[in-house]
Amino acid sequence: MAKAGCSTCLRVTLFCLNLFFCLVGLALIAVSLWGYYDDNFEKELKAELNKDNVQYAKQGFTGVAWFLVGVGVFVFIIGLLGCVGALTANRCILGFYVVPVFILFLIGLGVGIFVLVCRDRIKKEFQIAVQKAYDADRGGMAAVEKRFCCGYGNTNATLVREPPPESCNGKSVTTPCGDALWDQLDRLLMISGIVLIVALVLMAVAIFFSCVLCFTVRHDYV
Repeated sequence: MAKAGCSTCLRVTLFCLNLFFCLVGLALIAVSLWGYYDDNFEKELKAELNKDNVQYAKQGFTGVAWFLVGVGVFVFIIGLLGCVGALTANRCILGFYVVPVFILFLIGLGVGIFVLVCRDRIKKEFQIAVQKAYDADRGGMAAVEKRFCCGYGNTNATLVREPPPESCNGKSVTTPCGDALWDQLDRLLMISGIVLIVALVLMAVAIFFSCVLCFTVRHDYV
């Protein structure tokens, strides 16, 4: 009786966990498609960027949106597979479920370690890329300067050029773009790191419960 109750508890917990994965996948799909088909998006782009950069930004956003849709579909399929495996306690289905989840766990762990170890290198490469973009198309950086910063490097050098950036023209925003954009990215990396840790914990729990359930089912049939 106790063994049956433990098996039922495992199945219910695993089902709820994978139901959560399904909902996350559907949420990713819904938000990505909503952003892609939102009529106000192009208006906001035109308001923030100059005409030459609108099309480029739209193409970049389209790629990101469809990538997130693909991720959402994949997460939903994995969650659905886990739900079916938990309900049926089928070792074959649970095996097909554990393998991709374990691979994702290793990839996520590797990405987290890489970002943590190479943070200084990422910062250096990012600031070099920002400097190149700023030197290549200062007009295209107008929207960035308007929101976050004032020129790429030393603000005093930026202020003497003609014409000065709008963000420097009578405004208190005087942070160099290289530093300001890295601060934004660093904050995003921190949030992403927290999300990654939560995801890794959930995947580890799902893998553990699936393996225990497989072991329990195997011994029930012995």
